[in-house]
Amino acid sequence: MRLLSVLLLTALLAGCATQPPPPDRPADELHAERVEALAGMTRWETSGRMAINTPSDNVTVSLDWQEAGSDWRLDMRGPFGSGAVRLQGDTAGVSLRTADGREDYATDAGELLAHYTGYELPMSVLRDWVRGLPGEGPEYTLELDDFGRPEVLEQMGWTIRYTGWTESDGVAVPSRLTLDGPDINLRASLRRWELGRD
Repeated sequence: MRLLSVLLLTALLAGCATQPPPPDRPADELHAERVEALAGMTRWETSGRMAINTPSDNVTVSLDWQEAGSDWRLDMRGPFGSGAVRLQGDTAGVSLRTADGREDYATDAGELLAHYTGYELPMSVLRDWVRGLPGEGPEYTLELDDFGRPEVLEQMGWTIRYTGWTESDGVAVPSRLTLDGPDINLRASLRRWELGRD
């Protein structure tokens, strides 16, 4: 019994040691610094897995997302028909390619993805939500933690909850988040991040 108590106390103290105390600064000030730091990153990349749940479907996909300036690419691999989808875009428009060689073009990434997969995702702001930022334009409400990181973001009829964080190049980025929208729930686990400047 004494050994068990010692082990529990050791684990508790170790857990406390890994949690730094909150900075002695306002959360909104820390948030503004983080937003500015991310704005200075001209390229970023993340990869992980995402579970997609709808009233009629439940799937898990792996994803790789890369952006450099106005050029971006999103690869999703999973049970989407032939098993893989690549979305690629720039200022001229968006292309989608499937693993079996089908290719299509559009000006709206969300419409193109919905046509081929059936999943309606707000691609115009998803790139910001994934990085822990409100999307540009539409009104939003935002709750911050003591470190100035988003805890809950509500925008465009969606609720995004951030439940895990990591760092890349000294900037906090999400490692776990859930997104609840109209008749759809997404749970993302982002294992790898790279931020950079050209």
